[in-house]
Amino acid sequence: MRSNYFRLFIVAALVIFVVLLTYFTGGVTKSYPHLIYIPIILAALFWQVKGGVIVALAAGLLLGPMMPVDVAAGVPQTLVNWITRLSIFVLVAFVSGFSIKELNKSHERALEQNLISPTTGAYTSTKLHQNLEEKIGRREHFSLVSIKLINIEQISKYTEHNAALKLVQALIDDLAEAFGRDEIYTSGYSEIDLILSSDPAEIERLKEIVKRHSSELKIKEFTFQLYSHIGIFQYRGSDTSPVSVYGKARIAWEQGDNQKSGIYFYDEKFDQERKFLLEVSGSLSDAIRNDDFYLVYQPQISLAGKQIVSIETLARRDRKGKQAVGPAVFIPLAEDLGLMPDITDIVLAKAREQITVWRDQGLSLDVSINFTANELLEDKCIQKIKELSEIQKDNSADLIIEITERIISERPEQIKSQAIKLRAEGVKISIDDFGTGFNSLSRISHLPFDQIKLDKYFIDNLADPQTKDLVDNIIKYAHKTDRSVVAEGVETKEQLEILISLGCDIVQGFYFSKPLSAEKFEEFLHEFLTK
Repeated sequence: MRSNYFRLFIVAALVIFVVLLTYFTGGVTKSYPHLIYIPIILAALFWQVKGGVIVALAAGLLLGPMMPVDVAAGVPQTLVNWITRLSIFVLVAFVSGFSIKELNKSHERALEQNLISPTTGAYTSTKLHQNLEEKIGRREHFSLVSIKLINIEQISKYTEHNAALKLVQALIDDLAEAFGRDEIYTSGYSEIDLILSSDPAEIERLKEIVKRHSSELKIKEFTFQLYSHIGIFQYRGSDTSPVSVYGKARIAWEQGDNQKSGIYFYDEKFDQERKFLLEVSGSLSDAIRNDDFYLVYQPQISLAGKQIVSIETLARRDRKGKQAVGPAVFIPLAEDLGLMPDITDIVLAKAREQITVWRDQGLSLDVSINFTANELLEDKCIQKIKELSEIQKDNSADLIIEITERIISERPEQIKSQAIKLRAEGVKISIDDFGTGFNSLSRISHLPFDQIKLDKYFIDNLADPQTKDLVDNIIKYAHKTDRSVVAEGVETKEQLEILISLGCDIVQGFYFSKPLSAEKFEEFLHEFLTK
């Protein structure tokens, strides 16, 4: 509204200016009256034909019968003269207004074409953002649905591109029939978005359509199943940005298994976790350059002699005032980014330094360190492990390498080969997180290992008779084959007593101590020995 008033003011001011300029320069005999075309064309631009003609009529009258030919002599204009001028003004206004109107229509058609995907024929995400902005501005409540076709690109690789596109087009057509084509938007051909009402019935109808299109289908000699994730964000006025609303619907479908279709509502906790992981991965290179890693040590207690016989070395990342990040978070990210060798070098260097200090102090403890499959397959890493083992031997202690059960199943022969080399150098091998992978005792029995480390899951469920029996059998098997068993995650006295009764060798967990810095561990050790 304010913009329209401003336009009206500008046009009126220009008309008055031209009229006054014509009058004070002597009348219409000079060329100044021609300046009136400026406000006439402006009016046509602002309000098209109608606005231009109105201003042209007003200008024609002000510069016609109301304006003398010669102001000083008081000679009026003839009827033919001012009628002719007024007609020209109206003609200019009409032509300008009509031309501008057609140009605007052509521009709108071009814009509309740009908002339609040439691939799918549906509106693009640009149009989606425009419509979201309008709905947010009107404070409407709605559900934004984002459908991600997880494996459509893989399907297109093994079939003709048009065949995959036909699958997408068929889904779009069914959605258009159910909800209207104006509510459907696409990004490429692997993502379809819809704006639906808050009616739960629409969501149910959507599920049925997507399920129908997720059944097995045969293209030439291949049989496929289209997997899709449906992300839903229910807008209730909390966000003011279309980008934020769109982002939350897409974040919703990032949940779930990529080999299974599913429907997922936006989860703020999941969103925060993704942001956290993004921040951690994005700053890992800087953390390596700045040496933002440190080690903590968790005591492992022998149940036979109630002594601290070993420690597990765990890496942590110092985030400068933010919550510290453990290896379960940063190691998978580092592996994906190819940064794990650099982190391993840092961890081994710090472990070597601390073990040397403890050796010089006469502190003899076995030390265990976790390694990934990729690390163990690197000859450079193996050499550093051997060097660390030599320091431990000088201290009459062992170096224990912990390998998760999962990575054994991924590369069994390569891991076995490296384990044989390490054991030949006096390094002990521990199977970490036992019971959570894909192996059984029989499948890992061919590996040269010295220790089984029970996963915390078993310890948490020791009160269950079946779990207890399973743990009992694992411990008996280990002892029969001359191996020891470590239980991690021991947090209660009841768990400890059950493990003692089953003959478990070593325990670690918060019941005794959380992971400690080197200084805190030394204090804990002193207190433990003086009890």
